[in-house]
Amino acid sequence: MQALKDVNIALPLGHAYASDLFYDLIAELEQMRSKNDIRSIVLGLNISGEIGYQQCNDLDQLDMVLTESGWPNLEQVFITIYTHNVRAIGGVLPVNEMLRKLPATQFPRLSSNDSLVFRFVTVQMPFATIQ
Repeated sequence: MQALKDVNIALPLGHAYASDLFYDLIAELEQMRSKNDIRSIVLGLNISGEIGYQQCNDLDQLDMVLTESGWPNLEQVFITIYTHNVRAIGGVLPVNEMLRKLPATQFPRLSSNDSLVFRFVTVQMPFATIQ
């Protein structure tokens, strides 16, 4: 059996009231951590509709699991958040401002890790219109 080296995941983030925002992704990454030779992780997270500020605060779980020991060959982590018609609920910052601050607020370990390349991007998707 060959070890997994590159992980590329596209995931819709759970609804603002979902009980598991990441649909068990955190648990899966924890299991992969010591069992594979992962060098690259690319996550595409899609958000649409209403986003709660708690959802964004939960992103620090990714930061913690990806910076724990057990990733000896991890070289790069790329996270892209795609927003589709997003409205904020339960907070004071506009959505774009909140998303722009995520690397500093939710990914401090990845952002300051000198042993890997970390890239975080937000992409606002255009509204689709039907004619």
